[in-house]
Amino acid sequence: KAHTRVGFVKTPWLHGVHKNGLTVSWETTAKTYGTVTVTDQSGAEVGEFKSGKPKVQHEVRLTGLSPNTRYFYKTHSYTPKGARGTSVRSSALSFVTAPVDGSPFSFLLYGDSRWGIKVHKPLAEMMVADADKYGANLVIHTGDIVTEGHEWDLWQERFFKPASPLISRVPIMPVPGNHELNAQLYYDYFDLPNNE
Repeated sequence: KAHTRVGFVKTPWLHGVHKNGLTVSWETTAKTYGTVTVTDQSGAEVGEFKSGKPKVQHEVRLTGLSPNTRYFYKTHSYTPKGARGTSVRSSALSFVTAPVDGSPFSFLLYGDSRWGIKVHKPLAEMMVADADKYGANLVIHTGDIVTEGHEWDLWQERFFKPASPLISRVPIMPVPGNHELNAQLYYDYFDLPNNE
């Protein structure tokens, strides 16, 4: 029996960052419409961006934003009829767009997270603290994100769950390692130059 109650499978993550926007993705238990509402630091709405036709994996490109600026966002997923139990919203989260060309920026770097949640989750939480302290614009993952790139459950349990506190606030730029096996899931999950 298919899921009918809407919830998160994967909470929102950020990727594909550039000077004027980035991509927000998330996955739901059932096919839904999706929107991302963006506000500035004063709370004024900057825009609402839609994911298109109902789907479980949402990928919404935010555009028209200013460089090196903090914005707040919320995702909302809902079924066409909007009946009870058929929508889910994320908490309010924030991100910073990329700086203009030639400007200094800071980033976080790690890799080989494939081995497990006991190390990955505390590491992600430490990187969140560093991002807050130093204003990191980006997190780079050097590859071997999961042990077997074609196994959905490994992405869910060993990458997205432990990395969520980090990648919901700091855009990720991953590099495929040999363990990703050039699997389609890698390309489905990340909006990167020339990988679509």
